[in-house]
Amino acid sequence: MYSLHILVDSTTRRSSENNKYGESTACWFAFKNKIAGKPFRVGFVYNEYDGPNKIFYEGIIQALEFCFSVFMEKGTVWVRGDDQLVINQLKGERGVYELIDYHIRVKKLEVKYEERKKGIIRYKYINEENEIYKKVDRCAKQFDNFLKQRIC
Repeated sequence: MYSLHILVDSTTRRSSENNKYGESTACWFAFKNKIAGKPFRVGFVYNEYDGPNKIFYEGIIQALEFCFSVFMEKGTVWVRGDDQLVINQLKGERGVYELIDYHIRVKKLEVKYEERKKGIIRYKYINEENEIYKKVDRCAKQFDNFLKQRIC
């Protein structure tokens, strides 16, 4: 049985010191079987005005959708990230209120995956100190800077 490992990170450039919303980017890496080497899929999500939790959810949604289109093996999908709130919501350990629409979208993807008898999706908090996770974090920040310097 195979496993798919998705690592998601997000970054938000606050629009003001007192506001948690602003330009937000999420980056995700997907690995087959173990978190090592070169990922088989990578993606980015950008929103000009969002919060850190919403963009993190968007990163998870995009990663699951993109990976399910190519990952056909039966197995466990591990989604890991450093957004403790979102990870705990998806694990059912924390209430979901203003983020309910995003939560529902992820749960629908879970059901779709399980209905195809492919396996299950699990969520796990990962510390920012993990060496490979640092690369995902760095990519999210670099993509945000790239947009700021080259596109915008």
